[in-house]
Amino acid sequence: FFSIPYDRGWKVFIDEAEVPAEKAFDLFLCAPVSAGRHTWTIHYQAEGLIPGAVITAAAILFLLAANYISSRRKKAEVM
Repeated sequence: FFSIPYDRGWKVFIDEAEVPAEKAFDLFLCAPVSAGRHTWTIHYQAEGLIPGAVITAAAILFLLAANYISSRRKKAEVM
Protein backbone atom coordinates (compact mmCIF):
# COMPACT_ATOMS: atom_id res chain seq x y z
CA PHE A 1 0.00 0.00 0.00
CA PHE A 2 0.97 3.64 -0.44
CA SER A 3 0.98 6.22 2.35
CA ILE A 4 -1.37 8.32 0.21
CA PRO A 5 -5.00 8.85 1.26
CA TYR A 6 -7.39 6.87 -0.93
CA ASP A 7 -9.63 8.73 -3.38
CA ARG A 8 -11.58 7.48 -6.38
CA GLY A 9 -9.52 9.68 -8.71
CA TRP A 10 -6.36 7.54 -8.40
CA LYS A 11 -5.21 5.22 -11.20
CA VAL A 12 -2.44 2.73 -10.51
CA PHE A 13 -0.26 1.16 -13.21
CA ILE A 14 2.11 -1.72 -12.49
CA ASP A 15 4.44 -2.70 -15.32
CA GLU A 16 2.40 -0.33 -17.56
CA ALA A 17 -0.85 -2.26 -16.98
CA GLU A 18 -3.66 -0.61 -15.04
CA VAL A 19 -4.59 -2.44 -11.84
CA PRO A 20 -7.55 -1.67 -9.58
CA ALA A 21 -6.91 0.95 -6.94
CA GLU A 22 -8.22 -0.20 -3.58
CA LYS A 23 -8.61 1.14 -0.08
CA ALA A 24 -6.42 -0.25 2.74
CA PHE A 25 -7.32 0.16 6.40
CA ASP A 26 -10.24 2.37 5.29
CA LEU A 27 -7.73 5.15 4.55
CA PHE A 28 -4.74 4.43 2.29
CA LEU A 29 -4.37 3.76 -1.43
CA CYS A 30 -3.28 0.21 -2.26
CA ALA A 31 -3.05 -2.06 -5.28
CA PRO A 32 -2.47 -5.79 -5.72
CA VAL A 33 1.02 -6.71 -6.87
CA SER A 34 2.92 -10.00 -7.09
CA ALA A 35 6.33 -10.57 -5.54
CA GLY A 36 9.36 -9.38 -7.46
CA ARG A 37 10.61 -6.22 -9.12
CA HIS A 38 8.04 -4.01 -10.79
CA THR A 39 7.73 -0.50 -12.12
CA TRP A 40 4.69 1.39 -10.91
CA THR A 41 3.09 4.70 -11.73
CA ILE A 42 0.19 6.45 -10.11
CA HIS A 43 -1.93 9.23 -11.61
CA TYR A 44 -4.56 11.39 -9.97
CA GLN A 45 -7.37 13.38 -11.52
CA ALA A 46 -10.07 14.92 -9.36
CA GLU A 47 -13.49 13.55 -10.27
CA GLY A 48 -15.06 16.94 -10.94
CA LEU A 49 -12.12 18.49 -12.78
CA ILE A 50 -13.50 18.33 -16.34
CA PRO A 51 -17.09 19.42 -15.55
CA GLY A 52 -15.74 22.16 -13.27
CA ALA A 53 -13.41 23.47 -15.97
CA VAL A 54 -16.26 23.54 -18.52
CA ILE A 55 -18.57 25.39 -16.13
CA THR A 56 -15.82 27.89 -15.27
CA ALA A 57 -15.06 28.55 -18.95
CA ALA A 58 -18.76 29.04 -19.70
CA ALA A 59 -19.11 31.47 -16.80
CA ILE A 60 -16.09 33.49 -17.99
CA LEU A 61 -17.48 33.67 -21.52
CA PHE A 62 -20.86 34.76 -20.14
CA LEU A 63 -19.26 37.52 -18.04
CA LEU A 64 -17.17 38.74 -20.96
CA ALA A 65 -20.27 38.86 -23.20
CA ALA A 66 -22.28 40.66 -20.51
CA ASN A 67 -19.47 43.21 -20.05
CA TYR A 68 -19.26 43.75 -23.82
CA ILE A 69 -23.02 44.28 -24.14
CA SER A 70 -23.06 46.62 -21.14
CA SER A 71 -20.22 48.75 -22.53
CA ARG A 72 -21.96 49.00 -25.93
CA ARG A 73 -25.18 50.17 -24.26
CA LYS A 74 -23.30 52.84 -22.29
CA LYS A 75 -21.67 54.12 -25.49
CA ALA A 76 -25.08 54.25 -27.21
CA GLU A 77 -26.57 56.25 -24.30
CA VAL A 78 -23.77 58.84 -24.43
CA MET A 79 -24.31 59.54 -28.14
